[in-house]
Amino acid sequence: MQQLRWSVIFSWKLLDKYCLSVVAFISLFTTIFIYYSYGKVLSVETLTVIWNARNNPSTVLEFFLYPFLFFKQGELFYLALINLSLALGFVYFAELLGIGRRTLFFVFLLFNYSLEYNDIRLEIDAEQVFTLLWLLANIAFVRNFEKRPDLSVISWCMFISFGVFFSTIALIWAVFFPIFFLFLFRANWQKFYLIKWSKTTKIILTYYILLLSLILFIPYCRNNILAILQQIVTNFNNSSLEMSLFFSNTGAMSPDFANIVLIAVAIVLLNLAYISGALVLFSIWLSLTLKMTSVVSFKKRIFLYLNLVFFVFAAGIYLLYNSHLPSESAFISAFLILLLLYSSNACYYISNRLVNNDIKAERLMIVIWLFVAYAFASMIKFGPSDGYLKQAGQWAKNHNYTVFSDNKTALFYAGKSPDIVSENYISLLEFNSQQENNNAVYIFNKNRHRELTNELDNFEIIQEFSNKHGNTAYIIRIK
Repeated sequence: MQQLRWSVIFSWKLLDKYCLSVVAFISLFTTIFIYYSYGKVLSVETLTVIWNARNNPSTVLEFFLYPFLFFKQGELFYLALINLSLALGFVYFAELLGIGRRTLFFVFLLFNYSLEYNDIRLEIDAEQVFTLLWLLANIAFVRNFEKRPDLSVISWCMFISFGVFFSTIALIWAVFFPIFFLFLFRANWQKFYLIKWSKTTKIILTYYILLLSLILFIPYCRNNILAILQQIVTNFNNSSLEMSLFFSNTGAMSPDFANIVLIAVAIVLLNLAYISGALVLFSIWLSLTLKMTSVVSFKKRIFLYLNLVFFVFAAGIYLLYNSHLPSESAFISAFLILLLLYSSNACYYISNRLVNNDIKAERLMIVIWLFVAYAFASMIKFGPSDGYLKQAGQWAKNHNYTVFSDNKTALFYAGKSPDIVSENYISLLEFNSQQENNNAVYIFNKNRHRELTNELDNFEIIQEFSNKHGNTAYIIRIK
C-alpha cells in the first residue's frame, strides 16, 4: 500500500512537470486512433469540403484548408493540428484561471474522451475554427484584463472579428458581447448599471463606430446585413408558426416572441446536456454537492458565466434564424466552460484522494479499468465501416475507369466530385441508359439488409468489396 502511495505521488510530480507534453501526446494519439478506427474514411460533409478545397476553394475554410492538402493524408495532419490546438488552448486557459495541473489533467480527460466530442473529432467544420478563435480570444482576455484591460478588450475583439469569416454565430458574439465589457471592469462598489468613462470604454465605443462604418459605407457589408435582417424576420415568423403548430395542431396557440426565444433556449440547454454526457453531468453534480470554494477569482467567474449565458442565448437566436441548431463543433465552447466551471471541484476532490491514498486499491483498479473502457468506447466505431466504399473508389480510379455512382463516398475516392450536382452522381437507371462509354463503370452500394432482385441483370460485376458486416460495393458495367 505504501509503495502504491509513493508511486502515485511520483506520477503526480511528473505530471506537474510534463503536463503539456502529456496532453499533446494524448490528443494526437486519440485523433490518429479514431482516424484508423473509422477505416481512414471521413464523413460525406468533410469529404465535400476537402474536394472543394482541392479543386475550387470558395469559402474561407476551404482556402484555410488548401495548403494542408499538398501533403499525403494532409486532412489527417489538419485534424491532428486543430484538435491539438484546442487541447493545448484548453489547458492553458484553465491554468490562467488558476486551476492546478493535477485537477486540470482530470478535466482534460473528461473533455478528450467525451463520446460526443470524439464523434465530431474527424469533422472539418468552420465552427471548429471559430471555437479555436473563441478560445484564443478568452485566453488573451483573461491573461491581460487585470493589468491591461484595454489590451484585453482589443485582443478579444480582434480574435472574434476574425471568427466572423468562419461562423455565423461569431457575428452574434462580435456585435453584442463587447457591451458586457462596459460593466465587467467597473469597481465593486459601483452599481451594476453605472458605466465608467475610461480608456476601455473609449475602445469599445471606437469598436462599435468601426462596425457601424463598415455597415454604412461598404456596400457589400450593408447589403449582407440587410439580407440577414430580412432573413431573420422571415425565419422568426416561420419558427413561430412551426412552434405554434407543435403545441397545437390547429394553430390556435401562438406563443409570443419572448416565449419562442425561451423555447429555443430550452432546446439549446437540452442539447448541451446531451453533448456533455453522463460522466460530465455526474462530475458537475459531484462538484455542486461538495460545496467547495472555487479557485477561480470572482471577476474571472463572472466573465465565464457571461460567456456561458451569452452562448446559450446566441445558439437560441441561431436556432430561430437557421431553423436548426449550430453544429456540434460550435457547442465545444460551452462544453469547455461547463467543464472549467463545474467539473474542476470534483476533479480536485478525486485527485486529492488519490494523492492521499484515500481510495482502496481494489476500488481504484475498478475505477481505472472502467474509465479505460469508457475511453476506448469513445474512440472505437461501432457498426459498419465505410472502408469498403473507399476501396471500391480507389480500385476504379487506379484502373482508369470513368466512374459513376449515387454514393458520394465512393465518388470522392474514385477522384470524382461528391457533390449531388456532379455529372458523375447519377442513379443506376440513368447509368443503364449510357451505352456510348465502354470504359464507364458504376459503383453500386448494397446494404446488408437489402436483397438484390433483378437490379443487376443487365450488368457485369467486375469487382466487389465488402466489410465484415456484409455491406457490399459492386463495381459493374453494362453487358
